[in-house]
Amino acid sequence: MNEEGFGFTNLLANRPVFMITSAGKGPCRFRLTCKGPQGNGSMPHDQNFLEALTESLNRALTRESELTVNPVVKEFFLNLAEDWQFLEPFQKSHRSEDLAYCLAKGGLMKLPDIRGMFENTISLNTMQAGEKAKVIPAKAEAQLDARLLPGQDPSSFRGKVNRQPGNTDRGNQPLSGNFLTHRHAGLPDPPGPLRSTIRRPR
Repeated sequence: MNEEGFGFTNLLANRPVFMITSAGKGPCRFRLTCKGPQGNGSMPHDQNFLEALTESLNRALTRESELTVNPVVKEFFLNLAEDWQFLEPFQKSHRSEDLAYCLAKGGLMKLPDIRGMFENTISLNTMQAGEKAKVIPAKAEAQLDARLLPGQDPSSFRGKVNRQPGNTDRGNQPLSGNFLTHRHAGLPDPPGPLRSTIRRPR
């Protein structure tokens, strides 16, 4: 579940570790747009859709994400558990909740590279609105880059962002959204000779 392959010599005590990409998150880039009446900054009104878009984006970016443990990630940490003693409860139970607990207790869930294996991520990368500081804009637009785990539907994810509570507060006009690009996450290859060779015992 990483972007590319790389290796470590200090991750485990007695052997090097080479990361090989076997699955990948699906990119889901989309645009959110709000339109409303233009106005003068000296007379603010309650349909400033730049404010509405900002509030909606804040909810999207600060929402609590659901953690998902897919088979690829589970197998990855089961292999590491042979050397990482703090994963022993997970190694014994094979339960996803035990894996999440062990990683959180060890502080690893605070690392973006680790947490990103367990949740969809979303990043606000561009915003456009208005031309003059004294004019309330008639249109506000933002572009977001989400990365979705295998099995996640891009349309469903974007719909959840659009349908957040509060997105229709101003003039009962909801956000509109459209995809810039999206692709379902890559899934691992089925078991075969290559995987057997890579996984052969030490």
